[in-house]
Amino acid sequence: MCLCTSINECGIRILSEIIGLLRHILLSKWDPHSDDRCSQLPITMIQQMLINFEDQLEKNSESFSDPSLRYQFLLNNSYFVREEFLEPSNYVYILPSGTTLKFMQYQEKYMLASWEPVLYCLQDKMPLWFPKHSSQLSRFKSEFQKTCTPHQKLWKVPNPRLRQKLREAITDKVITGYKRYLEDHPELEKCSSDLQDMEDMVNELFEG
Repeated sequence: MCLCTSINECGIRILSEIIGLLRHILLSKWDPHSDDRCSQLPITMIQQMLINFEDQLEKNSESFSDPSLRYQFLLNNSYFVREEFLEPSNYVYILPSGTTLKFMQYQEKYMLASWEPVLYCLQDKMPLWFPKHSSQLSRFKSEFQKTCTPHQKLWKVPNPRLRQKLREAITDKVITGYKRYLEDHPELEKCSSDLQDMEDMVNELFEG
């Protein structure tokens, strides 16, 4: 079963129609060297639409009780708008500086909500919910596996570029953190298959 963090199709369709109209106006009327307010109006309208669209997305995302799932929903939608409408139309280059969708912020918040608790298990302070006799490595491996499967393995990230970006971010943060921990603790017994198994699990995420 695929857990739904997919595209807000109704909102995207309306946004697409409006941006298409503004694109027509922009191509026929916009002069990048003009200070005329009428010439700049389509840009201002696109900028405001993006702000309104993100506000509505964030309201819709409140229906998800799981913070990680909420940020996945926001990531899927904001990345879709950027790739489907802004980049092909070159709006990302003509919009005022700072007018960008928040998908990088959403990705950072997703990583904090989902994967920071996994890395936390490698710190000295032991989470209260773990038995006192459990080791840092056993806690880490348990949390890593619980976060990957079946939890996030069933989540859907339709865009292959975003899916790969997220997998790379998880690898850079979590698996690199695990490698660093092993390097700092040479006395621990190491199993090379552990790293490969972890990488395989990450590469199976977000297929739905």
